[in-house]
Amino acid sequence: MNSTYSGAHSVRRRQSETQRGGLAETASPSSAPGSHWAHLLGSAGNQARRAGAAGQVGARAHKADVDSFRALISRISESEPVRLYDAVEEGVPTAILGLMASALCTNTTAMLSLLNISETTFRRKEEAKEPFPDAAGYRVMGLLRVASTLRRLLKESGDPKQLENFDFEGWVSEWIAQPQPELGGRPAAELLRNPEGQRVVEQLLERMRGGLPA
Repeated sequence: MNSTYSGAHSVRRRQSETQRGGLAETASPSSAPGSHWAHLLGSAGNQARRAGAAGQVGARAHKADVDSFRALISRISESEPVRLYDAVEEGVPTAILGLMASALCTNTTAMLSLLNISETTFRRKEEAKEPFPDAAGYRVMGLLRVASTLRRLLKESGDPKQLENFDFEGWVSEWIAQPQPELGGRPAAELLRNPEGQRVVEQLLERMRGGLPA
């Protein structure tokens, strides 16, 4: 657990120094969130979209994205499964992907690859101001659910004071990309691409309740 904390902090510092150079900016709300996503995003999501529209860069804009991401996964954790189902059926706004990319200190291309969404599909939906179809939306929700579960597990197993300064987003980025012995040596990101793989990852997370691997 301690090595997880220190490792994520060192990587995160390096990423933060260059995030707005190599990182695609937070996507504008090209597909306006419907009722379910408006609820999941809440006021923090509105703050992030205003920051993006105002062209804010650097630490201030990134903090708004991180705050919005944490508020989003918190609401996902608190929501009834049927609401999450309805959110996916409603269609995931393309702006959510930009928010996730920024908060996790990656770029849009890498996030699209992680979610197995083609860049052509993303650009087409963004230009048409349309949400992602349910298949792609399910993968987006799958990643958000994993982040939500990891956040809950950290709160249950970690020192609250240490957790206050813990780089959660940097740790999530590392964890989903690292090969996991329990997943046959594959990273969680690979299994998140279809429902059966997501179920396997969720089972692994449940077994992690007693402590988190470094």
